[in-house]
Amino acid sequence: MRESETRRITARTSVAAVIGHPVGQSLSPAIHNVGFDSTGVDWTYVAIDVPVSGLPAFMSSFAQSSLAGLSVTMPHKKAMAGFMDWIDQIANLVPPLIGPIIVDYYIFHGRHYDTSALDELPAWNPVAVLSFAAGVVAAYAYTPPWMASGLWGLIVSMVAYLILFGGARVFGIRLGYSKVRS
Repeated sequence: MRESETRRITARTSVAAVIGHPVGQSLSPAIHNVGFDSTGVDWTYVAIDVPVSGLPAFMSSFAQSSLAGLSVTMPHKKAMAGFMDWIDQIANLVPPLIGPIIVDYYIFHGRHYDTSALDELPAWNPVAVLSFAAGVVAAYAYTPPWMASGLWGLIVSMVAYLILFGGARVFGIRLGYSKVRS
């Protein structure tokens, strides 16, 4: 599209933006819009000037907005770093949580749970909690430099559950779903 041509924006057009203050000098809209035009996608990219004092309010409303994507430029990158630290914490906590469930479902129960047994399940599975804790500790305490910490926590929680739950089975101890269904 030539500079003299106008972009056709409809209700179906996805809108992405870069925020900063000042942001008028940003080349991001021009670069992104050339890419969108050359690939034929119905997207547009705009610059939104958000003063530093308005950043918290803007970010609070972002989730409810129709913006499909957001880039951040100075001086907001420093302010957004705190938010990214929070996201990093979630990324370390969630994967180890699912590890015991994956192992229990796929390895110990052959991809089958009888949903009629859900009401009979114990309130918690101590081996699953211990496995989750091991995964979280591993994610925070030591992660190989070549691996994402959340993935390392997931692997550790899966191995811990495999060992602990499998060991309990060897000694005839039934836990979790196995307590109500073999």
